Amino acid sequence: MIKKLLLCLFLVCCSQSFAQQKEGQALIDSLEQQLYKIKQDAVGVNTLNSLSYVYNRVDPIKGMHYGKKAIALSQQINWSKGLCEAYRCYGINVSQTSDFKAALQYYQKALKIAIQLKDKDLQSKIYKNIGLANIASGRYPEGLKYSSLALKLSEELNNQNDIAANLSNIGIVYFDLRNYKKAIYYYQRARQINEKNNNKTYLISNLGNLGNIYKGVSDFPKALQYYTSALKLAVEVGDKSSECLFRSNVGHALLGIKKYGQAMVYFNEALQIAREIDMQNMISYNLGNKGEAYLEMAKTASPPDGDKLAMASGYLKEAIVINTEINDWERLHKDLLCLAEIEQLQGHFEQSLLNLKQADVYRDSIYNYDNKQTIKNLEDQRTIELKEKQLQLNRLTLQNKERQKWYYISGISFLLILGGLIFKQSQNRKKTNSKLQLLNEELDQANKIKTRFFSILNHDLRGPVASLVNFLHLQKEAPDMLTEENRKRLENKTINSTENLLQSMEDLLLWSKGQMENFSPQIKPVAVGYLFNDLKKHFYGTEGITFIFDDAEHITINTDENYFKTIMRNLTGNAIKVLVNTNMPTIAWKAWQDGGKVFLSLTDNGPGGSIDAFKALYDEKEVVGIKTGLGLHLIRDLAKAIDCKITVESQPGKTTFVIVLNN
Repeated sequence: MIKKLLLCLFLVCCSQSFAQQKEGQALIDSLEQQLYKIKQDAVGVNTLNSLSYVYNRVDPIKGMHYGKKAIALSQQINWSKGLCEAYRCYGINVSQTSDFKAALQYYQKALKIAIQLKDKDLQSKIYKNIGLANIASGRYPEGLKYSSLALKLSEELNNQNDIAANLSNIGIVYFDLRNYKKAIYYYQRARQINEKNNNKTYLISNLGNLGNIYKGVSDFPKALQYYTSALKLAVEVGDKSSECLFRSNVGHALLGIKKYGQAMVYFNEALQIAREIDMQNMISYNLGNKGEAYLEMAKTASPPDGDKLAMASGYLKEAIVINTEINDWERLHKDLLCLAEIEQLQGHFEQSLLNLKQADVYRDSIYNYDNKQTIKNLEDQRTIELKEKQLQLNRLTLQNKERQKWYYISGISFLLILGGLIFKQSQNRKKTNSKLQLLNEELDQANKIKTRFFSILNHDLRGPVASLVNFLHLQKEAPDMLTEENRKRLENKTINSTENLLQSMEDLLLWSKGQMENFSPQIKPVAVGYLFNDLKKHFYGTEGITFIFDDAEHITINTDENYFKTIMRNLTGNAIKVLVNTNMPTIAWKAWQDGGKVFLSLTDNGPGGSIDAFKALYDEKEVVGIKTGLGLHLIRDLAKAIDCKITVESQPGKTTFVIVLNN
């Protein structure tokens, strides 16, 4: 309906940035003061365009006057963008005079420039104006097409005011096609945006549109509520066009609740404003409203009041003339129906029938199948575009998720590889540390064996060498003290000691060579008798001590010969030392087998000793001294190396060492 279309026009125009700081007459006064200061430049064009725009709501004729000046100045300074806006503002004012065909011509000029400039903001606004002009002319498919294009661009630009305006315009199309559900959907979306932005001019349109919905479903009290709120805001901002429209709408709501007198007051006030601002569509609209009001008042009487019917007929015929001039098919359809009803009540049946037929023609022009089908196609196109946009967003989301998935996989793979490298490095370090530890242990063992070796040298070589040194000193210092018999005896003793020393050195050198090649015992079969004979030779020069060797079973043991010789020599040497002051000193070695084990024992009849005296056999912390010989410490280490065990029992007059071997 025309009231709704005009409301939409005001809404769309309000998207201009000019009106954001001031509205209505205050804005006009401010701009006209600037007019006296303007120069022939872009600032002057902008000021003229602003005046042209704001006057469309109060005086479209004056708005066209400033629009022409803006067009001329833009062409003079060759400023395309200013010329584009000037054509658009001029078209808006022409639309307010209901000359939509002329308005469209100016909009097309503006659109051509905007496309050349690739200015999407201007294109969006012009599409919106073209859509409104087509809607106001009843060309709904074209109106919906351009409104949808404007909505698409405004969404791309995220221009909330224009989004709200375009949503409202699309709602008007569905309202006039009586698809109230869709109309409410678009109106409410627009209203939410305008309330959020506190845009009063936009809210005027939203409130009026919602009032039209409730009027369309005959809920006149609720419609009156919305219309009254819209009218109050229109007066507040000084918007004469909107004030005119909503005084008419308030009157219609009052007419619906049969308050004819109050309705007529609002119709007269609206008609007066429409004539003041020379808005032909609003003039015809209010003339039609007055005709409809007189018809309803006439029908309250029985029979119908003839004078009121005549007045109704006169107003309607005047409205039909104007609507025919401005091509308002919707209003023509409605006014002809009312006129047909009046003529029927007056008894002019033939004329009534002609008016009904003519009304059907205009109805068919508005609601023909082609229009509905085109609108349906446009709806489908818009739906497809929205779905394609959603699919594109979904694809981008999936691509991002896929990309994130590969990032995660790459990150996890990197961490796994890094973890594997760290683990491998750790394992290699452990292996290296184990090897180093083993080498350190081997080195430590070698150092210990080296110490033992030098201790052996100290212990086993010192005795024979001392005997030789003593004999040589005796020969040198007191040769006369020796008889021939003693001299020969000592010579033989010295020779035997020297031979034993040589044998000991050969044994030690052979042992040390084996240790240098591999610091570990060389296990092989060794006869106990052979070991006993070695002891006899080694201690041949020892006088005053009786040696006893018992190998009745002729035992052979598996051991390291050199290790075992050293153990037996050192045990024997230690026993000799403790027997110095013992009467009839005796050292007895004995070998026997029992339970798969071999036992060798050394027993002396010395003074014996406490358990602490033999601590070195069990305590590894005990050390050996250089001058005290190999000692029990070294005996313990050598016995451990060849896997044998040595025990000791001691009491006054008897000490026994037992060597136990797992043969």
